[in-house]
Amino acid sequence: MSSSSTASNNPPIPRVRRATLEDIEGWINAQLTGFELDYQFRWRYPKRHEFPEDTRNATGAMIEGCLKVDNLTCLVAELPETYEKGNETEIEEKPVIAGVAIWEVKMIEELESEETPSSGRRDMDPARQAVFIDTLVTAEKKHFGREYGPIHLYLADLSVDPKYHRRRVGSALMQYGMDKAKEPHIPITLTCGDRARLFYLACGFRNVGFVECGVEGEDERVGTWLMYWAPEGWVKSGC
Repeated sequence: MSSSSTASNNPPIPRVRRATLEDIEGWINAQLTGFELDYQFRWRYPKRHEFPEDTRNATGAMIEGCLKVDNLTCLVAELPETYEKGNETEIEEKPVIAGVAIWEVKMIEELESEETPSSGRRDMDPARQAVFIDTLVTAEKKHFGREYGPIHLYLADLSVDPKYHRRRVGSALMQYGMDKAKEPHIPITLTCGDRARLFYLACGFRNVGFVECGVEGEDERVGTWLMYWAPEGWVKSGC
């Protein structure tokens, strides 16, 4: 990036590109800081501060594995971050990963055959994780059935570092998926918590379902919204 003596008055537009292995540390930072605002994440991983290495290592392994899967598109959104260098008037701009997203091209046959994964992470509550994933898989099969067509685009993850909220980072990552869905004329589906739902509603998504789950013997429960967006003119199969 070039250096300049004065900062621009116009806020920079996020640059969205495909992630690489060199982005893993930046990805981990953006995803985990963003996920801290998500009650679902905090509920499932109550010991993340006790075992931060498990949280970071698992996130890094996840994105490294996702980068090898053909039907996944892993994206980072970058913004220039300013650093004072030398005297107070010299500012060097360097790109920082402000947000991340994973888009998945999902076939209806894959959705119908999904099973609950397992994990040995110390930061995770295994009982909560198991009931959460089982509830989510069951709800997706129920609400995102064949009426959505044989293929749809699934937003597996979207997270923005809170330092970069209200700087169009999430919108830029979302626009990628909307543009990708328009040409084959397929819907986008996702699941999310209460906080993220407000953002997706603003992007034009519609609610199709809501599920709650919890562990027997615990008072806490966690809710999940199921939502979809479709290009103009798209209709559900059989409608």
